[in-house]
Amino acid sequence: MVQTDARSGLEPPAVVLTPPSLRMPELSSAISITELRAPAQAIEGGEMILGCAYDLEGEALYSVKWYQDNREFYRFVPGNSPPASHFSAPGITVDMQRSSSEVVTLVGLTRRSGGVYRCEVSGETPHFNTVYQETHVQVYLVPKAGPSITGLKQQYRAGDRVLVNCSSPPSRPETRLQWWINRQLAPALYVQVGRGYLNY
Repeated sequence: MVQTDARSGLEPPAVVLTPPSLRMPELSSAISITELRAPAQAIEGGEMILGCAYDLEGEALYSVKWYQDNREFYRFVPGNSPPASHFSAPGITVDMQRSSSEVVTLVGLTRRSGGVYRCEVSGETPHFNTVYQETHVQVYLVPKAGPSITGLKQQYRAGDRVLVNCSSPPSRPETRLQWWINRQLAPALYVQVGRGYLNY
């Protein structure tokens, strides 16, 4: 499980897959995908750049297609006019001005933008040799602010009951909160997990 840190919104580095990882078995095709680029993790509301570099080994390019969870959302066919087209899919918004035969840019990411992405490259007639590679992308929601504490009084008397709440803005995965008292982790006996309360 990936832990979301309310103090950090940094994205991990992109994952690069190179052959023979997840490549479709070939019969007589010399076509190959030399590099598939996609971020392992992306942020909701942000953008994502997908890259698919290929070597046609002298063959003519028929098409490059992109899929998310087996749904085609982008196609580049040099013989068409215009060569690039996109298809409606949940969580997928293609920036056509920043997309081409080797790069696809997605904007306005949502929680439904995550999944398995596949780049499929096909050669021209008569064989239409086809290869593909896949990679998985997870989309996270980073808290817009740090955690906040409510219900805390300025002063308490000896023997008083302390009941305070710590909450964090929405996040995915869920933010993990911990209570500390005088720089020591609060005993689990005093913490109501899931609600963020400290009953001390």
